[in-house]
Amino acid sequence: MDFGSHPIDPANARGFAEALEGAARDYPSVFRGMENVRVQSLTEMRKTDPGAGPNVMGHSINDKRGPAPQGIYFNQMNFTSKAATDALALQRSRAGWSVPGSLTAKGTFYHEFGHQIGYRILADPKLCRELAKRIEEGRSPGR
Repeated sequence: MDFGSHPIDPANARGFAEALEGAARDYPSVFRGMENVRVQSLTEMRKTDPGAGPNVMGHSINDKRGPAPQGIYFNQMNFTSKAATDALALQRSRAGWSVPGSLTAKGTFYHEFGHQIGYRILADPKLCRELAKRIEEGRSPGR
């Protein structure tokens, strides 16, 4: 992950790095399928996500047919100050827009990585059937 071309607060960089290392360790096949994990400016982000605004923490391009290489992209402006990132996360969770801790650097990485996992489940008929089975089991009376 390149932090030099789009500098962010070192504490946020550590949060991204910790989450990235955990994802690579726990989900190597999903992680290997991604081509990019990077920080970019809002202007760059709008090239692949035209609706992106200053509130967007990041976005995920989930397949190789996307408008850019498959991966996770973070909005630089929301990670230049750890204190500001944490204050924004707290403010949005108090407003009911997000769950506590989800908009931190680490939380944002995990959220976007979840889109990568979800896409792979939905793109694989065998995994879709398994997911449907588990959901149905959860709905069964007596469970």
